[in-house]
Amino acid sequence: DVLLLLSNHEVLNGAGLFHYATPGGNDEFEGIVSPVLDEEKGTQRWRIQYGDSVPGRWAACEPGGPLAEPLWSRMRVGVVVGRTAFVHAGMTKKHLDEYGGLGQMNRDARRWFLEAHCASNDAGAFLSIEEVLAAQERRGSVLNASLPPVLKGEASNPSPLWMRDYSLPPDGEPRNPQARTMLRDALDGLGEEVGETVERMAMGHTVQKEINCALGGRAWRL
Repeated sequence: DVLLLLSNHEVLNGAGLFHYATPGGNDEFEGIVSPVLDEEKGTQRWRIQYGDSVPGRWAACEPGGPLAEPLWSRMRVGVVVGRTAFVHAGMTKKHLDEYGGLGQMNRDARRWFLEAHCASNDAGAFLSIEEVLAAQERRGSVLNASLPPVLKGEASNPSPLWMRDYSLPPDGEPRNPQARTMLRDALDGLGEEVGETVERMAMGHTVQKEINCALGGRAWRL
C-alpha cells in the first residue's frame, strides 16, 4: 500500500494561499484544470468568484472540490508503520493530548477537506468588482476560520504539519533543549494509542542536505 501524508502545503492550497507557488505551477492549473471545470459547469463565469486569485487551482484544491474525495481525504496527518511513526513535520505528546490522539487528528483533517465550507456562485452573479473582491476575501476568511487546530500553523503552537523542533538546525542535533524529552514522550504516547512500541519518528518539512538522524536515532529527517 502507498500511504499519503498531509503537509502544510495541502492546507495552504485548500485555503487559497498561493504566495509560495511558482508561476509555472499556477499556469499548469489554469491551462489544464480550468478548461475541464468550464466544461463541467457549462460556463467560465465560475472563475469570477475567486476574484484575482488563481481560480483553477483554488477551485480544484479547496475543501469539497474535485480533489477532496480522490486525494485530500486519503491523506493522513500521521501514520505508524511497524515501529516507525511518519508525519510531515513532527509530533509531540501535547499534540496527542490536545487534538485527541492520532486517529482523531486524521479524522478532523479528512472532515475539513471533504466539507464544502463556502457557497458557490458558479453563475458569477456579481454586480461590481468590489463585490467580487469581497467574496474572494470572505471565502479565504471562512476557510481559515474553519481550519481544525491540527492543521493550523500558529507560531506559538505549531501543529504536526508545521513544527520544526526536531529538525532545526538542519543536519545537526536539534536546537531545542527539550527536543529529546518531547520526542520520547510523543513516541510513548503513540505507542499507547496503537498498542505497539514506537521507536522512531520520520519527518520532512525542514530541508536537510541529506537524510539524517538525530536524538539517538529516534528522529529521522528526510
